[in-house]
Amino acid sequence: MRLKLREYKMQNKKYRIDYTQKIEEFGRTLYRIVALADFGNVTTGDQGGYIESEKNLSQSGNAWVYDNARVYDNARVYGNARVYDNAIVYDNARVYDNAWVSGNAIVCDNARVYGDAEVTKLCITVRTSKYYCTISDTHIAIGCKNYTFSEWENLTEQEIRKMDTNAWEWWTQWKPILFEILKVENKVKT
Repeated sequence: MRLKLREYKMQNKKYRIDYTQKIEEFGRTLYRIVALADFGNVTTGDQGGYIESEKNLSQSGNAWVYDNARVYDNARVYGNARVYDNAIVYDNARVYDNAWVSGNAIVCDNARVYGDAEVTKLCITVRTSKYYCTISDTHIAIGCKNYTFSEWENLTEQEIRKMDTNAWEWWTQWKPILFEILKVENKVKT
């Protein structure tokens, strides 16, 4: 065992997959991860959550899957992102930058959770012809912009026009739809 640990460290890997600790998730086998180095708030030897393969969690940065969280399929966690508790990230979802996904959150399809976003329960992705829109518990990320619900609601026409070509036209069409989703999910008052 000690020789294998040394081999991993020499390859500059921050974790290894423990093939003896596995769970089944919708017909897929996921394996527990074990830290091989100290990074972020993770210490060598810490057991993490479950991944299907190394493609799910970057070997660089401080990204980590904690507790009983699960990441599989073509999903990726990288940068300084954290996925923990009983959260699930799958399909083609991405969690990156300093984003956190926790609680019983499920992030899937082509969802993108990034920046300083935190998803603890709700995560809905809407793909429009121009942008991906990811709605979390407290924020909406549209393209590369990530604001709270009230910040989006109070942006002026001039502020939105500065964001991108035809942004105002897009926003006038999609704002009512996005905020209707929030009303249905009881995230904003009608």
